[in-house]
Amino acid sequence: MLDKTLNNITDRLKLLSEEHLMLQDFNVGDTADIGTESENGRKLKYPYLHIDYANTNYSFGTGRGIGFKLYTMTLVVLDKISDSITTSTESMSDTEGIISDIIQFITTDSSMRDFKIPVSSIVASPVADNTNDGTEGWTCQVGFKIPYGFCSSQLPFIKENVPPIIIPQSIVSNSDDSYVVTLESGENLTLPDTNFNFNYGGTITTITVPSMINHTITIN
Repeated sequence: MLDKTLNNITDRLKLLSEEHLMLQDFNVGDTADIGTESENGRKLKYPYLHIDYANTNYSFGTGRGIGFKLYTMTLVVLDKISDSITTSTESMSDTEGIISDIIQFITTDSSMRDFKIPVSSIVASPVADNTNDGTEGWTCQVGFKIPYGFCSSQLPFIKENVPPIIIPQSIVSNSDDSYVVTLESGENLTLPDTNFNFNYGGTITTITVPSMINHTITIN
């Protein structure tokens, strides 16, 4: 599964508004500005679905970095008194039915399986904007939990200009400098075995043992 974005969720909600038989329009913007016109001044058709971005919570995984994003959105279904809707009770009943349809769809439909809803219940509340021709309806907040799988090597940062870390040569020697080795950066060093020479009445015997290990030599 590809990582989902805020834009993916918005597009899916817009499509949902187009698929619902009662919804006539879709709008995105500040809930303080809900009314008869969209953000770009377009005349809205009623009833319509309005969404606003509330907040995003970044949840860290078992390792370092973000494991999940929780996008919280405010959903508002709005209608107003018109020739077909003659009472406030009727418009509130219709919009409550629509918002419950939306909640049911996003929590159960297979097309929404990539957008997890990490709660056991959602509360909807009535909303009204009496300054704009009696616009009213219902609103609720929904959180969409999305996995975030990018590691640092996949992030869109330009790394070509980052200077490489240069590690200088290393010199390994013993206490009297009778053994000296120069190592390049990243090179491994294998210590040579140690030779012990024993002279018994003119006869030289050599014993070779691994370096950096304690040894006991018994001479009878």
